[in-house]
Amino acid sequence: MTTVGTDSVGFLLRAIDKRTDAGDSLETIDAELVRAAPMDEDHRSALWLYAWSRLETPSSHGTDRLARISG
Repeated sequence: MTTVGTDSVGFLLRAIDKRTDAGDSLETIDAELVRAAPMDEDHRSALWLYAWSRLETPSSHGTDRLARISG
């Protein structure tokens, strides 16, 4: 299993936030960020779900949400 540092996860979450805010599609985010992430499938699945949730619930965007997820 690949160990994932909180700095790496935080960076990826912020990148997903920027991409969703810019209007990128889930397919683009998945191809360019999620599948390219150097982590195991479970962690990539969690990133995908985070991206999906950002696109499905735009009213819940915010830095407090990122702080809760990244610890």
